Amino acid sequence: MVARSCGVGQPCWDSRRGASCVLDIFIRERGSERPDLQHQDQRRVYIIVVHANMSEGWSLTESDPAIFSILLNELGVSGLQVDELWSLDNESLGQLKPVHALIFLFKYVASDRRDPNNQAGRPQPGPSGTWFAHQTITNACATLAILNAVMNVPTGGSSGIELGPELRQIKEFSVDLDSHMTGELLTNSERIRAVHNSFARPDPFQRDEPKQISHEDAYHFITYLPISGSLYELDGLNALPVFHGQIPDGQSWTNLAREVIQARINTYSSTEVHFNLMAICEDRVKVLEKRMEGLSKDSMGYETVKAEIEAEESKRTRWTEEVSIKRHNHIGLIHALMVGLARHGKLADQVKIAKLKMVDRQNQAGGMEID
Repeated sequence: MVARSCGVGQPCWDSRRGASCVLDIFIRERGSERPDLQHQDQRRVYIIVVHANMSEGWSLTESDPAIFSILLNELGVSGLQVDELWSLDNESLGQLKPVHALIFLFKYVASDRRDPNNQAGRPQPGPSGTWFAHQTITNACATLAILNAVMNVPTGGSSGIELGPELRQIKEFSVDLDSHMTGELLTNSERIRAVHNSFARPDPFQRDEPKQISHEDAYHFITYLPISGSLYELDGLNALPVFHGQIPDGQSWTNLAREVIQARINTYSSTEVHFNLMAICEDRVKVLEKRMEGLSKDSMGYETVKAEIEAEESKRTRWTEEVSIKRHNHIGLIHALMVGLARHGKLADQVKIAKLKMVDRQNQAGGMEID
């Protein structure tokens, strides 16, 4: 499924320190010299130019755990992966423990954004050290949801979770920035933009004119995760994290998250089924290998864990192949096949069959954008 991003927030140009920070990161990545900006108006104009140049061409992102896992890996993150959840019951979550965050995809309803009474939770600054970026660019909500999650996951120790040099530098650099300027910082990262766009579907056409506004349903990614003993919702369309309460003693944070997500789903029509939920969890192979270390090779449990590791490695191989196919531009192959069919007088019949199949897929998708 492809997530069509909704509207974005406005960058905070009035923060002189924040503007300078975005300028610094831009200069560091572009290798250009810092201009002599003595006046705030000049500084603002320069930053707007930076934003305009860097914000073009962020593509839609498919809601796919394989893509999200590989995206994390290519951004330098280690020790984490993303898995799809078909249910929030204890059994499903137990298979992925420890779960560090949940990414929820849902249909965006603009009226909820305008009326705070329609929203559960309370917007407020997160605890000290909370990392949160506001979305300042269209189509970036998927990558933003991932980064809002992993930037708040504890690193180091026995878990083996590390952000990698790129994200660690951004996290340290943005420690004193507000959410708007942190979002601008991400927008101006060529590395993040390049990795994000590497998962875009190939487009054989170069458009000189602006794209027409789509009237299709919009879908949006947000993150739920525990921070300092409380459940927070990190939505890039908000200026602040949303506090959903303290996690009861002795309970998993996912129990509270389940209630919050279910309450959100209940606000939609009973016929609405277009939701997607993914879990950011620790590297399953490493978790299983640690579990295996405490088992005897002669035990049944050892063989069970060994089979789980093999299944996980097989899944990763399949993911790599699937994502590689999605990334490849097949336009040339398709053109050659169509030419071959035309030469043999079979193209017209195949076009009719393809149209019928597309109508059937659209009916099954219920109006949702399909690949």
